[in-house]
Amino acid sequence: MNGFLLSRGFDTAAPEFSTEQIHESLTLKEGETVIMELPYSASPAPRVTWDFNGRPLVSSRRVTVDVIRNMTSACIGHVEMADAGTYTVTLENSFGKSTCSIRVKVFGKSREYCFHPYHCPSLHVWFTLRVEILASSVPAHC
Repeated sequence: MNGFLLSRGFDTAAPEFSTEQIHESLTLKEGETVIMELPYSASPAPRVTWDFNGRPLVSSRRVTVDVIRNMTSACIGHVEMADAGTYTVTLENSFGKSTCSIRVKVFGKSREYCFHPYHCPSLHVWFTLRVEILASSVPAHC
């Protein structure tokens, strides 16, 4: 080739999330199913990793992670209280690195408790207390 280097005009770019389509926090109800989809752009294709509360997100029967061209997703079936926390996605290629975090809160199923006056002599009526429990990665302040 007579000592000439041929170059081709390949587009290269550090990973970048399409943030206008991403919610920073989600509030879910126990038992629901959620799919967190995060579109991105990068060239070459990045290495994609998902973490949950600072540790690698492990796929299971309820949790699946998928990566397709310019999109990654995590699906959580039958959300449990233990699924509350921070999910972080990291994209990395030879031109850079980008991270995106989603905070997930989970409300417990409503439960009803019935109190009988026999157990509380000062009560002269029956009443029902409806309780919803919230699990979150953010400490509660009272």
